Amino acid sequence: MLIPPIGKNAALCLSICIASFLLAPQDVAARRRPTHLPASEPQFSHYPARTIFKGKPAAVILDSAQARKFRTRLREDSQRGPNFAGHYTIVFWGCGSGCAQLAAVDAFNGKIVWLPLDWVDIPDKADVTTNRNFHLDSKLLVVTRSNYDAHATFTAYYYVLNHNRLRMIKKLKVHNSQP
Repeated sequence: MLIPPIGKNAALCLSICIASFLLAPQDVAARRRPTHLPASEPQFSHYPARTIFKGKPAAVILDSAQARKFRTRLREDSQRGPNFAGHYTIVFWGCGSGCAQLAAVDAFNGKIVWLPLDWVDIPDKADVTTNRNFHLDSKLLVVTRSNYDAHATFTAYYYVLNHNRLRMIKKLKVHNSQP
């Protein structure tokens, strides 16, 4: 197959596009994500959940404009069953590039507990599957927010769920160990 000749400007533009794609980091979010948190971090085992829910989760109570805005994600994900603090399901959704919002839905009564932060970093699939951020048998929740600085630092927020409220117990600036 013959390819028609292209002009100098088009060839230059195509070369720049290809070079920028090949030289760009493949996954900026993964490259900048902290690879480990400090040893001084709170431990999941220090905040045990007392009850582990068994059965079919209650329907989500959509009692606010915010709940109604995210009703589909809240309903669908909460029906999978608890994954946090014994009887809550952490539900998160994207809110932009590298950004997520989240809430916890109580499987007993369908009430929603909102995270006090308006956004957090999107958890990696590895974080979710390895329970790096939350555990079914613990009331501790860990979220991070990029500081978007030259040193690729993050702030780690540690919350404990008590009486249907997330209370921050610690906030740490984390330096990424990746180059």
